[in-house]
Amino acid sequence: MSATTAIDHTLELEMAPDDLPAFLRRKTTAQPATRDPTPRRPTARGAKLSLIWHDTPNGALAADGLCLARRQTADGTAWVRARMVPDAAGMAPPGTPPCLIDTGPTPPEAHATLLPVAAFDGTSRELTLPDANLRITLVQGELRAVAATRQVCRLSVSGPGAFALAMSWAATLRIGVAPQSLAAEAFTLARLVPPARLLGAPSLRPGQTAGCGFAYVVAHLAGVIQHHAALIGSGSGPGFGAAPEPVHQMRVALRRLRSAILLFRRAVACPAVTDLTERLKNLGHVLGPARDWDVFTRETGRDIKAALPDDDAVAALLAAAERQRLAGYAALARYLESPAWRELGVALAHVATTRPWQDHTPDDPIEAERHAALQAIDIEAFAARALSRRHDAVIAPGPDLSALDITALHDIRLHGKRLRYAAEFFAPLFPGGATRRFLRRMTDVQERLGHINDGAVAATLMADLTGRGTAHSYAIGVVTGFVAARTSGGRRRFDRTWHRFLKQTPFWD
Repeated sequence: MSATTAIDHTLELEMAPDDLPAFLRRKTTAQPATRDPTPRRPTARGAKLSLIWHDTPNGALAADGLCLARRQTADGTAWVRARMVPDAAGMAPPGTPPCLIDTGPTPPEAHATLLPVAAFDGTSRELTLPDANLRITLVQGELRAVAATRQVCRLSVSGPGAFALAMSWAATLRIGVAPQSLAAEAFTLARLVPPARLLGAPSLRPGQTAGCGFAYVVAHLAGVIQHHAALIGSGSGPGFGAAPEPVHQMRVALRRLRSAILLFRRAVACPAVTDLTERLKNLGHVLGPARDWDVFTRETGRDIKAALPDDDAVAALLAAAERQRLAGYAALARYLESPAWRELGVALAHVATTRPWQDHTPDDPIEAERHAALQAIDIEAFAARALSRRHDAVIAPGPDLSALDITALHDIRLHGKRLRYAAEFFAPLFPGGATRRFLRRMTDVQERLGHINDGAVAATLMADLTGRGTAHSYAIGVVTGFVAARTSGGRRRFDRTWHRFLKQTPFWD
């Protein structure tokens, strides 16, 4: 981690309850000891903790993303009101503590009629690590609702080195950033589901700097990725692989985030962002096969099966494709249970929270000056420059694309994706009909190019299907020919979409 870990930030983590004994036995320090080089176990002292969450009879607090808890400890009783999920203005990544609104000896008068919703009974222990200036709180116990109970272990870590310590824990124990607050988990257990984090594309707000805008994008998309990952589930569930939408949305969020790193790279370049880029690339390698086989089996494969319902060779090929799809899902499930996934969550929280590029100074004085200037530039000016560069890259081939092969069209598609993601980020800075029209036409271009690209993707996937004999070769030929025939018509439709896109004036001009 970079030097920004010296700033006092708090990170909320969750731990598999079965790993608690190993955690307490673990010999660790947050950073290398300065006096005694021998790592030591954390020591703990605990006290009883009781939380009872309340809501109005119609669930108004949960609907607004708020929670109200009666907190009882040895020191007394207090009513605590907090925000369970971040709002648009205060976007924060998973692992960020809930935003405290107020606390007092009695509930707020505005909520005079309250009913208990869920409860927590357990202990809160303050852990200490020798030679580490950290505050670590371990909350362990049972969440209870009317129809369900759940054992939970939560860790709150704050102080210099908090993210480095969390990364070391994630590597060897089932400890990762908490995807939601304890209150949100309690309300979910009680089937009073609080509003989900804002999903979809992040919406940057006027008045930010470029550096702040990037932190906002990372925080937002970290939450989107974690949200959809939780919906994918484990590989042992009976419905595993039956719902492709979370995989699709998780991959879209990943692509948006990787595109944002490219978009802001000159302003936020630093070792922590480079490390995050590699971790996101590894996630992409796992998500890609699952999603590609999803698209093939549920779209192209479905259409081929409908056209040739009695062809045994084609049916055998499609069955092999389905096995590949499930294998891709199984690999994704293993990744989501691995240290790499937990470490990615910590890395996302670290970048979004500490903004490590602010403490990174390039060795070249000229580059260092430009680096600082780009971080401080108004987001509107940054957006106009970035959008112009990406727009120029998309339209560079000109109006006549008839001579371009599939590879050249794929390059336009890649540039178009980067432009579309950037336009989505910056659209709120330029409200109006021109912005909406541009996004709509950019989406049309992407969809047309996506259909054309299906042929190349199908050919690549077919090469991964093992099989021998004439029937196997015949079935591959059927698939390839089917996709090629559909692609030829798509190219004519794309030409019309492309010319409509070229005619419009960019909304940031």
